[in-house]
Amino acid sequence: MTTATSEAVLATPLVHFSKVSCGYRNKIVFEDLTLRLFSKQFAGLVGPSGAGKSTLLKSILGMAPLLSGSISISGKRVNGQPPAEVGYVPQIETVDWDFPVTVEQVVAMGLYRKSTRLPWLTRPERMLIGELLERLNIGHYVNRQIKRLSGGEQQRVFLARALIADPKLLILDEPTSGVDVKTQHAILHLLGEINRKGVTILLTTHDLNAVARHLPWVICFNQKIIAQGPPEEVFTSKILSRTYDSEMSVIRQGDVMMVDDSPHEGHHFEKHRHPSKKKPHEHDGAPHQH
Repeated sequence: MTTATSEAVLATPLVHFSKVSCGYRNKIVFEDLTLRLFSKQFAGLVGPSGAGKSTLLKSILGMAPLLSGSISISGKRVNGQPPAEVGYVPQIETVDWDFPVTVEQVVAMGLYRKSTRLPWLTRPERMLIGELLERLNIGHYVNRQIKRLSGGEQQRVFLARALIADPKLLILDEPTSGVDVKTQHAILHLLGEINRKGVTILLTTHDLNAVARHLPWVICFNQKIIAQGPPEEVFTSKILSRTYDSEMSVIRQGDVMMVDDSPHEGHHFEKHRHPSKKKPHEHDGAPHQH
């Protein structure tokens, strides 16, 4: 255990789940869950679809009904309202991109707890939004319609909306979904920079290899915590197979680690390889022998 991790264990948790059961109507999504997140952690929540990851995030935001137990943030109990110290970035697939709104207007929505003049902005608020957008490399889009941006640019706008209120905790649901690999890495690098400035981050993702490369802490979750810790310790074939209820393989070469979620797929193609073709100038006109 590293010195930083040892100090975190001894510290008071920023987020504390105490024997929490959560669900909708007659369906229990997870039960008796105990989980702690500490200040300045950068953690990824991974697991299969339907494992309850999004519900876990929503429970922190006060958006999912608790059947029992309690959740506290900075020692204050979550009571069904979005906590003031938490910023949230939803899945971009869930957003109505046809709604006629500009980048500045989207980011301004994050000020609703602090501003008394919305939808009108004061000069200092406009300056604050402009500075944040510049920091995220999208300052030149301030007056552009949100639907005219690329997926990665839209994700940065919603990140700005979450950050404008200066949260202690940033929650992101699939922030790299629907973007290309280059944009995915750019977003994760950006989140790393935000985390180093003191913001605690919890995100969900299906990309295990991106987690292995970028995140220092991972929580394997499937209606309960299967394991948690640094990726190099937690990402084993045994733990991931239990998490996903499917065979998983972890390949390691030096400091590089790669997760293969279908280790036996494609093997049957080996039986049907075509014979190597001769180069055109080597072809002798004779029929191929099989």
